[in-house]
Amino acid sequence: MSHIPTIVAEIAQAARTAAETFSSYPDAPRMSLCSAPRPDAIRLSMRPSRKLRARAVELNRMATTASTAAARTVLNTLAARFVTLAAQRELSEALGLTDDEAVDR
Repeated sequence: MSHIPTIVAEIAQAARTAAETFSSYPDAPRMSLCSAPRPDAIRLSMRPSRKLRARAVELNRMATTASTAAARTVLNTLAARFVTLAAQRELSEALGLTDDEAVDR
């Protein structure tokens, strides 16, 4: 029996909690759980490592001010994923791979 549906439901609930937590600040951007994909958006795997690391720092900062443990966990998990992606991107940049080559690896 798979626990994946339960885990996905818990992550979705934590994401909703994080959205509600941070949408209450007047100058904070609102998080939408069902926004349409933007065709002009740059894929995370194609962003420079410095921007990925900056996002990780921002997510860690948000985690320190989160009002619930679940929101803190989600934000810290996202930050760790951004750090991992930044490290992968740095390797691609060091090897001189193009964006397409880096994504294929």
